[in-house]
Amino acid sequence: MVKELRYLHGITRLLALAGIPRASFFKWRSTQPQRDDRQDRDHEIKEHRLAIHFTHPYFGYPRMRIALRVAGYIVNHKKVWRLMKALSIQFVIRRKRRQSKYTPPVVYPNRLKREFHATAPSQKMVTDMTYISDGTNFHYLFVIQDLSNNEIVA
Repeated sequence: MVKELRYLHGITRLLALAGIPRASFFKWRSTQPQRDDRQDRDHEIKEHRLAIHFTHPYFGYPRMRIALRVAGYIVNHKKVWRLMKALSIQFVIRRKRRQSKYTPPVVYPNRLKREFHATAPSQKMVTDMTYISDGTNFHYLFVIQDLSNNEIVA
């Protein structure tokens, strides 16, 4: 039906009815091969991106862009984000492993094992240390407590 209209009325008249300038139509028609090439390239990038996503599901768009650049595709990060959104690809958040590199030089055994009741004086004693600042120096306070009557011994 469109071909029939074009041959009956002419392209200029149809463009005037649609409210489209002639220059825009002819520019659109002349750039069709470039749009097709871009669409083919985007399709190729999408396929490659899916392959990267299946091997590295934790890659977001910045690392996906780096992986594509290593593979030979130079793509803007915004385009990577847009195409990932179109493919409904989301990265998987990995759990962060907390690594403690501090190991105390001496580890004393837990002798009380949460039994804080003593039957006789001087049988079980606990200690604590805190520091108090007077603005210029720190003063350390050490306390020794007897668990039989909760009295401070020293």
